[in-house]
This record gives sequence, structure tokens and C-alpha cells, in this order.
Amino acid sequence: MTKIERSIVIDRPVDEVWKFVHDPAKDALWQTTLTESEKLTDGPLRVGTRVREVRHFLGLRIELTWEVTEYEPNRKSAIRGVSGPVPLTGGYRLEPLDGATRFTVSGELDAHGLFKLAEPVFAR
Repeated sequence: MTKIERSIVIDRPVDEVWKFVHDPAKDALWQTTLTESEKLTDGPLRVGTRVREVRHFLGLRIELTWEVTEYEPNRKSAIRGVSGPVPLTGGYRLEPLDGATRFTVSGELDAHGLFKLAEPVFAR
């Protein structure tokens, strides 16, 4: 199991950061491996929402679908993979900092097969 956690301070209020990072249509603007993102569930993002993604990673085209498992606006959210080559879970945590926001992304990947060889790249 590969565990990943990264944080950054963004000079924007929590509600602006929350809206931006929870809009699947904007994910490709800040997620470098993402080439396609499509919300499969009607309505606003919430627990149960599913999103299909296509990523290009190490020269491979990877299609996966994830589902929102936790959704507390302006605080935290979590997902789990429901299809794709690598079982995964992950989440976002947002914390206010004097008008700015500490944005933390965490995840766990259970890489196997060819993806096991790429595990050090996932961790970076």
C-alpha cells in the first residue's frame, strides 16, 4: 500500500478553494496527469456522486471511476475507486489560515502488476 499526503497554502479563502477543487470540470487545470473528467451522477457533488476519469501516466492511458464517500463542505471530502487498474482511496482537507487556505491531499494506492513497478513514482 502506497500512502501519499501533500499540503499547500493557497492565498484564497476556504470557500473559493473548496468550490474550485470540487468542480470536476476544473480538475485538469491542476491535476497534471488528468486528460478527461466526467461526472456520471446528476446533481451537485455529494456522497454517492461518481466521476469517470482518464489519465495518462508513464505513457499509459488509465481509465478509472471514483465515488464520493465523505463530503463536509469547506472542511473535508473523501473518495474511493470503484473501477480501474489500481484500488485507491483519497481525500481533501481544507483549513483556514488568516484568509488563506491550507489544502491537503491524501491518498492510498494498492498498486499491483505493472503499476507496482511505478509505486515510487506514485509516492513522489
